[in-house]
Amino acid sequence: MIENKKTLNSKQLIYLLVFVILFLVNKFLVLSPQLSLWTDIARHSILALASPFVFRELYAASLMHWKKSIIKAVLLLLAIYLLVMAAETIASLPLYLLSPSYLSSNENAVSRVLDILDNKYLWIVVIGILGPITEEIIFRGILVGKLKQKYPAVLCVIGSSALFAICHMHAFSVEEFLYNLPHFFGAIVLSVSYLKTDNFSLCMLCHIMNNLPLAIDMCLSA
Repeated sequence: MIENKKTLNSKQLIYLLVFVILFLVNKFLVLSPQLSLWTDIARHSILALASPFVFRELYAASLMHWKKSIIKAVLLLLAIYLLVMAAETIASLPLYLLSPSYLSSNENAVSRVLDILDNKYLWIVVIGILGPITEEIIFRGILVGKLKQKYPAVLCVIGSSALFAICHMHAFSVEEFLYNLPHFFGAIVLSVSYLKTDNFSLCMLCHIMNNLPLAIDMCLSA
């Protein structure tokens, strides 16, 4: 069995730093809409494509699970996906009851991006596939899988899930907080699933299954 390394090596640390720096640049610096868009695309594209080389052990361990039993892996994937959908649906109820017509700042940002970007297929690939890969590496692979070797697993799960939700917020308001509650509880399910199955690819594929249809729908509706 291939075991995950207990700490981040130099390549993985650089990977994490690149993600954090590009995220902060895009989040807090006043960039033009075009530059902000391409910074985001570059961040997800470069990091997602680099991830199999930087985190080879994660992919190798996941591949072993699929080779051992494809049927079991598929059933686990479907079960995790349904649990994520259930958790996110329940977590969305407070916003639905408080402000059912609320349109998140994130959705407004997406609409502006689609107005700028000519190639909608690029958006589908980045948001539907590459983005989930990058985010799962960071929030599950590193903040849960790596840090649990040094810190309590419960703390890693809650902390990484909270950061995941915060990173998707585009404003500080009660409505925006409630809007991102599903991100938090969905991340909780993914994090616990990773700890229980030790199969990183299940979280990654589940995230893609969630994002890809939404990305396609956004492009068709734009």
